[in-house]
Amino acid sequence: MIDPSWKPLFDQYDFDLDDIYEGEVYPPKDQVFRVFKMPVEQICIVLLGQDPYHGPGQAHGLSFSVPSGQPIPPSLKNIYKELKRSFPDRDYEFPSGNLEEWFRREKIFLCNASLTVQAGKPGSHMEIWKDFTDDVIQFIDKHNPHCVFLLLGNFAKSKASLITKKDRIVTEVHPSPLAASHGFVGSGVFQRVEKVLGKSIDWSIENKNKKVLYVKCDPNVFGTDTFPITLPDDPPVNLQLAKEKKKMTRLERMCEDPQTKGEEAVQIYVEYCKAKNLPIEIDDINAILTSM
Repeated sequence: MIDPSWKPLFDQYDFDLDDIYEGEVYPPKDQVFRVFKMPVEQICIVLLGQDPYHGPGQAHGLSFSVPSGQPIPPSLKNIYKELKRSFPDRDYEFPSGNLEEWFRREKIFLCNASLTVQAGKPGSHMEIWKDFTDDVIQFIDKHNPHCVFLLLGNFAKSKASLITKKDRIVTEVHPSPLAASHGFVGSGVFQRVEKVLGKSIDWSIENKNKKVLYVKCDPNVFGTDTFPITLPDDPPVNLQLAKEKKKMTRLERMCEDPQTKGEEAVQIYVEYCKAKNLPIEIDDINAILTSM
């Protein structure tokens, strides 16, 4: 869901995602506008990427980030190296490439200049999104005087002309292995970001307030008789969000049974998603538990 603070910007555009999603396109359609769940006034850092990862299962609506379980991309590995080098006393560990906590907890706006990409064709949708995401940068610049724009690489640096508050811009070479050899690791870029912000950022990627629900499941399906699901501490979403997803059809029937408990419904949902090779969505889990 797009936060209402973005309405003046989105009112100027009318995107036909069905038209854009001809063929194999990433990320999943329901994650295209994911970053715009964040109110514009809450943004702390804008970390601008170029376009989504163009391999299967990698892109999930956040720049530089991949879902848990996916290999950590080379550029993100170098970002992690620089963070560990810059802040050795913080004992950072980065077991995955999932930056959802940067987005949720630290209010880092992980936005790509192109919000979609055709499979295997980097940059293929840039012309579709360029004007819009340029306007996004200007909209943030106008409505949030306190955030920092972190521009890595020549492409991102070219967007500096859209930003009026030059003292809120931090630039550096791109963290990709090729460019990083020219000084990304050792640059102190994240220390400079914190200096401009005037405060520290928790760059860790784990959910410090996580709650784990252990769901009983079929060991023949999962290889274990329990399945751990990490729940965030965000307020649960409405069940209507889950009902809008076609994969929830079987679950809806079970939820209508007043004898079905939340954990049982989650078990049905998890097993259904596994059987259909569908992603297990935390928002859906929260919705199920709230509805019981």
